[in-house]
Amino acid sequence: MRGKICAIIICCCFFVYKLHSQELFLRGYIGQTFYQVDLSPTTSIFSFSDGHPALSFYVGTHVTKSITLGAKFTKGHISGYDDDSFYKWKLERNLHFESSIYEFGLVTEFYLNKYFESLERFGLNIYFTSGINVFRFNPRAFLEGQIFNLPDLSTEGQGLKAYPDKKAYSQTQISIPLGIGFSFNITHNFQIGFEVAPRMTFTDYLDDVSSVYVDPAVLIEERGEVSALLADRSWEVITHDNASEINGKQRGNANNNDWYLYTGVHFGYIFSNKKVEKKQRPIRPKY
Repeated sequence: MRGKICAIIICCCFFVYKLHSQELFLRGYIGQTFYQVDLSPTTSIFSFSDGHPALSFYVGTHVTKSITLGAKFTKGHISGYDDDSFYKWKLERNLHFESSIYEFGLVTEFYLNKYFESLERFGLNIYFTSGINVFRFNPRAFLEGQIFNLPDLSTEGQGLKAYPDKKAYSQTQISIPLGIGFSFNITHNFQIGFEVAPRMTFTDYLDDVSSVYVDPAVLIEERGEVSALLADRSWEVITHDNASEINGKQRGNANNNDWYLYTGVHFGYIFSNKKVEKKQRPIRPKY
């Protein structure tokens, strides 16, 4: 993980060094972030949680006429609630989480205008975007009016002596943005646009839910009663006592890593050291 982060930092330094001789553009984004997988309302890959406000800032430059390279910072928020679902088993599982997202990375944009030359006539630019991000997350949950950091409670036995094969997960991870967007040239320097970019992650713990329930007695012994209460919240909606039956039962789907999605409007300004040539009227000779 440290090696990947160092590589991104080195690339950013090289990127900033090259900016002095290039066209530079800045963007501010206002949008929303959404979460998708274990605690989504349905099991469909198109089922996302409720959106939360997100802000982004981007600085970039053209590598070629069709490719740009930039650095982007995003602050967002994601959440998932089983009580938003209509599946009985999700309602009975009754889990939830909230998490802030802090993301920084290098992104590229591949413009399609050379394939659709008529777009430039209208000042429209369509692009695909990808890259690599480093992001930080911290899943939390509420219990009786208090908020608890779920990674500290080892709700699925991560990092506990009783489960040596379950390692504590890192809250700093890598994501790959995969999206599409467009921008419209209002003037030579000003742009407005829209972007939709899902993030593919390499962790299944954005929501602190991945595999199976563990023995609540072990959680109480090593992490306290709160850990057991937040690991299995079916007691809040099911009246019968099933604590002795929960150990080993499926809690999440460990076969699929988590995703989150960013979508929003952006406003841009272009700084260019290229002089715009103005057509001059021909000088008429005097007779």
